[in-house]
Amino acid sequence: MLLDVSVIESLFRLQLITYLQLVGTTLLITDWLLTIQDEVVYIWQAPWNRGTLLFFLTRYPAFADSALAVYHHVTYGLSEDQCANLFHIVGWMVGFGIWTSELIYGILIQALYGRTLKVRLVVALVWLSGVVASITAFESFQKSQTFVAMDIIAPSIPGCYTGGGNNTALIPASVLLFNQTVALILTVMKAIQHRKGSTTSLLRIFFKDGIIYYLALQAVAVAVWVTFAVHIHEYINLAMGLQRSMHSILSARILLNLRYEASKNTVGGGISIGDEPIDVIAFTPGSGEWSAQRDI
Repeated sequence: MLLDVSVIESLFRLQLITYLQLVGTTLLITDWLLTIQDEVVYIWQAPWNRGTLLFFLTRYPAFADSALAVYHHVTYGLSEDQCANLFHIVGWMVGFGIWTSELIYGILIQALYGRTLKVRLVVALVWLSGVVASITAFESFQKSQTFVAMDIIAPSIPGCYTGGGNNTALIPASVLLFNQTVALILTVMKAIQHRKGSTTSLLRIFFKDGIIYYLALQAVAVAVWVTFAVHIHEYINLAMGLQRSMHSILSARILLNLRYEASKNTVGGGISIGDEPIDVIAFTPGSGEWSAQRDI
């Protein structure tokens, strides 16, 4: 069957999404292979706490939704209903993963600014507002999406053909971009405050990782925002797989790096500073020191 030029161009654009999804999945697997030994030591063998739970929630669900996304892109003969169901399941899993990593960064920002009630409330309000806005907009977005079975258009090509929908997905993309920008600014401000003073190795690790990781996430978030803003229907998920993988990788790495650095000050067995287990690394205002609190 001869295809119209516009359809061929559309199919090429859809293939680009597949390639970026594979890139994201490859990064996820590669990072896991590179860090699994540290993970066993500093996560699996450490006392179970909220930080351990958050680590596993940000680390391992990413493999499940990445696998489903790859299946969505490379499987032949998917029906319209199958395409829609996979799209919905993967979309919600990606949202869960991204906002879990944002929760981790929010907890660390709390630690950086003293963990006062005011700071806790502001961080919680910003995070919850982002989650609610994202859920509401994404539900509308997913309901508007339509799919055409690839067998009808080009049976020799795997995956699903996106028929189009509304542009409400721009809302969660904007909210996420805003949240990450605020977190980056807060981290840089605190780093500048402590640039001339003495800082512990834990504090240096947080500033270095936090700023570099946020810049990387910002670059991907801007790319995602642009794809939604231009509203080319084939590109609606252009960088979502990559963004999901980056959030999982970087939020897990910052927890691993903090626990590794904390372990250098181990007293007795296990990971601790003094007599306290490292459940969260919290900055004590005015002391210039990091102290152990029971969170991460």
